[in-house]
Amino acid sequence: MSFSLPGIGREEFFRDYWRKRPLFIKGGALHLLERPVEEAELDEAFTLLETVAPGELKRSGDDVIFGQHIDRVVPRLRAIARQLHAEFGCTSVGFDGIKANDGHSIGSHFDTSDNFVLQQWGMKIWRLHAPDFIQQEIVRQRMLHAPDVGSVFMPEDALEYTLEPGDLLYIPILWAHWGVSRGPSTSVSLRFNSESGAQLMPLLTEVLSLDQRFWSPMPTAELTDFSDPSPAMPARVKAWFAGIGEALRDPVVLEEVERRFWRARARRIRVLAGVEAEAAPAPAPAKDELHLDMDRVRSLLQPPLPRPDLGRLVLPETETRENQKLRECVYRPYLKRLLLTCAKAYPLLRDPAHKRSLATLVSAFVGLKPGDIRETVLGPELTSWIWRMAEAIEFAYPPRVELIVRHLGSFLLPVLLANGALPESEPILLAPSGRGELHLFFPVLRALEVPLALPEVLPVVREGGALRVGGASPFEVSVAALLGQERPARGDVTLSPLPTAPGGRVLLMRTSGWYTEFFPKREDQGRVSPLHLDITDADLDEFRASMTRGLGLVRELWPAAHAELEEGIRLVLPVSSRGLDPNNGSVAGFRGLIASSARPDYMIAQTLVHETAHNKLSSILDVFRLATNPDDELHPSPFVPMPRPMSALFHGVFSFIQDLHMTRRMLNGGVPSPPEAPMEKYLQKIEGRVKVAIGTILRHARLTSEGDAIVAGMERALAV
Repeated sequence: MSFSLPGIGREEFFRDYWRKRPLFIKGGALHLLERPVEEAELDEAFTLLETVAPGELKRSGDDVIFGQHIDRVVPRLRAIARQLHAEFGCTSVGFDGIKANDGHSIGSHFDTSDNFVLQQWGMKIWRLHAPDFIQQEIVRQRMLHAPDVGSVFMPEDALEYTLEPGDLLYIPILWAHWGVSRGPSTSVSLRFNSESGAQLMPLLTEVLSLDQRFWSPMPTAELTDFSDPSPAMPARVKAWFAGIGEALRDPVVLEEVERRFWRARARRIRVLAGVEAEAAPAPAPAKDELHLDMDRVRSLLQPPLPRPDLGRLVLPETETRENQKLRECVYRPYLKRLLLTCAKAYPLLRDPAHKRSLATLVSAFVGLKPGDIRETVLGPELTSWIWRMAEAIEFAYPPRVELIVRHLGSFLLPVLLANGALPESEPILLAPSGRGELHLFFPVLRALEVPLALPEVLPVVREGGALRVGGASPFEVSVAALLGQERPARGDVTLSPLPTAPGGRVLLMRTSGWYTEFFPKREDQGRVSPLHLDITDADLDEFRASMTRGLGLVRELWPAAHAELEEGIRLVLPVSSRGLDPNNGSVAGFRGLIASSARPDYMIAQTLVHETAHNKLSSILDVFRLATNPDDELHPSPFVPMPRPMSALFHGVFSFIQDLHMTRRMLNGGVPSPPEAPMEKYLQKIEGRVKVAIGTILRHARLTSEGDAIVAGMERALAV
């Protein structure tokens, strides 16, 4: 078989595309395969491969089956690969096969091979990007076959191709690529694995070992003056290195390396024509895992749980502990997710310092009192950390995983310091909150500021009663100062409270490093707005004043709602203003956070109880199923101009009921509203929409017993 592609000459392909840029050819797959690889043929190949080389077959349930080197068990593919070895001068040519269900893939990654994707059945959407965004160190590790390297985040400006049956897509070496199935699909990839100069090292050693300049004894040299950390090399050692350099540059040595290399390579290509079997793979390395005190973990997760009365959770109550019972139920699944996520992240960490930091943090954290663990786990920092780390683990991109591990250090440091639980002399790594800032969130609520920029990898270690902060200009600050119990000894270290509403613990901040990078940045059909990161100081002051006045109204007119808000909401961040129109939202993965714009006081009071309710219902849905309707079953919503799943209707009713009760309390309390947005009109409008939504739920929701209890509670709340 002579390599060629339809519509493009061989010379043009190798000149303009090979290892330079992608090439899509409609219907080009059959030109290389002659006939399609039918689904039954691929299934049979997977079955045989699982028998003869089980390590080459990867499954993700039934959603993705990925077989490497399927040419081992498919004779006609093996014949094609063998014919291409010599034509490409490549010692490793073969076929991989993949079968995927809708929305699934093997992830975004880059390969050290040139690949021709040959779509066989169904459709697949491919996103490709040149390797210019991948760190050179990661590329180096990948080229040198380091384990678990290759996954990457796909940039937003990637090229996109849609492959249908019979289509061909050439993906150059090192290009990031991510193919996602649209409906069930199958494809095979013709792969040309690359090689690097590292393979010459054994040959170079072999040839140099015959040269006297290389194998002669290295001279010894006295070293008695230890005052100079970089002493000059003695002349006799320098002369010896000069001889090694001459040997490396010797044309005779180079010619012998070239001769042995080409002879071995030619022999290898002949072997790959089908005469000799591959060598057995090296044994798997020892297991690399995070060690946990499982007796302590079981003691935290296994005690009986109090079951809340879901119907009484609809409206805040002061005389019951239903909300506290709910938080007790919710925190345990989140603690379990946190520990499992840390365990999955640990083997992906390449730097020993990050491994040690993660192990130290987890061990110290699970040793805290259950109440401190609960309040920390249920804050927006850790709930979102679990989400974003799980996302990073899926991509398995080590720099991203290490960054998120450092943020965990920043989140757990305050509670460990407050409880005297940070181990002494055990360094942990943090991520700064800003250029020269470190925000100490719950329960410390203070900011540390220094005049110089803090490094991206910020090591800290407790030494007695002080915390030593590393970097280019290391400094110490007492733990008592960090906790607000004394002033810092150094004048260039500033410690100040994080901004909160007066008399409470709800933070009113511009942002922090974690939220700047990891809070959703895109608007989701008008429902999640990006943070207002460039807000002016004056607008930030107005935002804080607006939130403070709104919180004051809730505290004065609905104490039970204010108590729940203080318990469940840690942080309010600004989004851009839309005037009197609402611009507020919550993200389930950032539990305990509200994003809102500044508006009139009574509107802020409505927003705060509304978004607190969204957070509470998200917690309910974490542990209780209210209806068995699937998420892709959509129903008209009176709240937004688009069909929504049943869970969204529950969210709308649950949150707007709080608006109704807050608005009635403000009307009864004589709170004014502007003529262009009277509260009476708003009350009438929202009450009508809530009744419509409850009607839809009653007609269409397949309620569980927990759903029945919530609906009964919502009906009682609406009747009050």
